[in-house]
Amino acid sequence: MSTIFKIPEGSLETLECPAENQLHVEHVYTLSSEKVNTDKLSNLSKILNGEDVLRILEQNIFDEVYSFTKNFSRLSAAIQHKFVKIITACIDSLDACLRKLNPPSTKLHNPYRDSVSICVFFLSHTIRRGQEISDVAADKKKSIDQHRSKSIESKKNRSEAVDAIERWKKTCTLAVNSMCIASEFNFAQLWPLGIPEEKIIQILWKTGTFLLEIPFITQKEGDLLDVTVRLIAVCAKKFPAIRPSIVARLCSLLTNEQTENTNSKI
Repeated sequence: MSTIFKIPEGSLETLECPAENQLHVEHVYTLSSEKVNTDKLSNLSKILNGEDVLRILEQNIFDEVYSFTKNFSRLSAAIQHKFVKIITACIDSLDACLRKLNPPSTKLHNPYRDSVSICVFFLSHTIRRGQEISDVAADKKKSIDQHRSKSIESKKNRSEAVDAIERWKKTCTLAVNSMCIASEFNFAQLWPLGIPEEKIIQILWKTGTFLLEIPFITQKEGDLLDVTVRLIAVCAKKFPAIRPSIVARLCSLLTNEQTENTNSKI
């Protein structure tokens, strides 16, 4: 664990570029059948259990987590959910580690900080990549509704699209809720002066505003909308310096919603 994790500039795949003294991807694992993926996740869950959460910094484990994140949009809904549950369990384990500190002002060493960064970073990418699938399903449903077809095939396709959206909402809610937990950590236990690097803060609040751009989330009250708003609110409360940026983004979203004349709950 002599290397450190630094959030890359650019796309997720930037992690595949060698970086001296920084954790990067050395091998991208091939994800194949449902059974193989399930077995891989089962093993990963056993490894990243409880206080062993820091093993996410081990090269082969990091590479495997990266591989699932990179291919997230190609995975089945069931595998997506299982993978997200593993990363959220890591956040829960890190939360437990922080709560055990006595006194609370005690600082943990760098691997804990890096593990938090890794989990938040990968969760943000699973949310964005998973949303791509949900967007396709939403467009499909919209098209079917517009044509008002009553054929058996159209009803079946619409039902499949609705199911895909609902499955993703469940998985996305799990991921965002975990990001909320991470945003509420006592950062003074992890970062100097209690302030994480700017990229971590941006990932947290920008993931929230990204989700508020999606009609099926903002047009209907529910758990996903609740945790999304909570994530943004926690960031605004903890980091006063970013409040103007958050307010500007929310005002922009409101303006767009009014222009499009939708029923947004923003």
